[in-house]
Amino acid sequence: MKYIFLDVDGTIIDHFKKEIPPKTIETIKELRKNNRLFIASGRAKDATKIGLDVEFDGLIASLGADIYYKDEEIYDKSFTEAEIIKIKDLASKYQIGISFECRHKGFGSEILLNRVYGRKANTKLFQSKEKYWYRFDEYTDEKVYKFMAETTIENKIAYDLFLKEIK
Repeated sequence: MKYIFLDVDGTIIDHFKKEIPPKTIETIKELRKNNRLFIASGRAKDATKIGLDVEFDGLIASLGADIYYKDEEIYDKSFTEAEIIKIKDLASKYQIGISFECRHKGFGSEILLNRVYGRKANTKLFQSKEKYWYRFDEYTDEKVYKFMAETTIENKIAYDLFLKEIK
């Protein structure tokens, strides 16, 4: 028996065609017969729901910060409240768009939601049928496993300062 780890973006999902190719689905089902299959993704747990009717043995989500085996969580490394406050403060200071990814929801600034997640073409493949992305001001106290920051090239100096301070 082998342990096989599959990425989602650009591996299982063909983003040019916006689908999971039928041959990929066939191959995964065949591999599942004699192997253990895992999804390993930068996506948060609920954002890995990819519409593939195959059972997986486990999930490595949020760049390895949230790990499951047989639906049981075996690793949890979320940001602390102090880290979340620091990220928010620095993003505000440097006018950087940010998002927080939790298990079941993502929260983003208007800049990030519009520029990165607002593309209709991504909706079907990047989230489940339930709403996943919310405005940043709707964030409550859910555990945050990943954050992303983005800006424009015109704001590169501020972004570099943000990165330096965030370390």
